[in-house]
Amino acid sequence: MSVRPGRWTQLVCAVLACGCEVPTSIGNACRGGVCAKTDNCAMASQQFPDNCSRKDRTCHQAEVPPDVVACDDCMGTLARLNIKAKVGPCACTYCAVQLRACFESADYELHGDARRDADCRKIVECGWANDCASSDCYCGDGVDRDTCLRDANDGKAAGPCAALIEALVVCKPGVPLGTCIFANQQTGDSVLQRATDVGLCVTGDPLLPTELIEAKCPLPQDVDEQSRVRL
Repeated sequence: MSVRPGRWTQLVCAVLACGCEVPTSIGNACRGGVCAKTDNCAMASQQFPDNCSRKDRTCHQAEVPPDVVACDDCMGTLARLNIKAKVGPCACTYCAVQLRACFESADYELHGDARRDADCRKIVECGWANDCASSDCYCGDGVDRDTCLRDANDGKAAGPCAALIEALVVCKPGVPLGTCIFANQQTGDSVLQRATDVGLCVTGDPLLPTELIEAKCPLPQDVDEQSRVRL
């Protein structure tokens, strides 16, 4: 398997030498191109989606840096993109692999796609701005899967990000809209699949059993309402 070296390999010497700052070619929002490491990254423990390899430290044929470096890179990316969501630091601590695949595949992957990156970012930012978790962003809070599928097929998905998701997902003629959206969540390398990977890691998904998905940064209402898990 051909693996594209991540830019982190060029930064390891700097990290080991000073232990306090990480220069980055994409951190143009940081003074002098140097971004200070954040306290939250010291305890970074990155999760890998099922289609990536923790053992080989690769994801979508791209190298994944050590956990702390991945977190720092992620925080630098959020700063560069001016993403100030409260969940951001937690997301970078645990889900930097998914966020990089969503936001920056064109910079790291052999077959990365800048347009998909932009669209994936829009979906994730919509979810974070509306404090919704994965499927709730499309279906609406408290809507079970069967109801969501029926409503979506009728063009009435109730989630705050439904219109955006439907505008960004490509469906084949004749395929009901809801069926298409749910299928795209499982389609490898689609924009919705990559955004879903971020959602599953960060906030989890109310439509999936908690024993299958361990959210690293659950929304407050999800912590207080475990009964929200709906099958």
